[in-house]
Amino acid sequence: MRSDPWPTVEMSIPALDDEGYLPPGVHVATMEELEALFGQFRSSDCRPPLFTKLREFIGEAKATNFVEEVIVDGSL
Repeated sequence: MRSDPWPTVEMSIPALDDEGYLPPGVHVATMEELEALFGQFRSSDCRPPLFTKLREFIGEAKATNFVEEVIVDGSL
């Protein structure tokens, strides 16, 4: 049994603030939620290819049966 000092709470991604940022914290999300909010075209076309690479990376990580969770960080 895994002992986790920071247990996660299953919940969808909270609403973005007025500037388009998530509130501070750790948010559990599905790939579909991530893609809907962050993997689509916005003001440039760099997001869709980056999301494709993220999806490929996670697929390869899952195939190892070693990785349990992936942390996805953003930028400011």
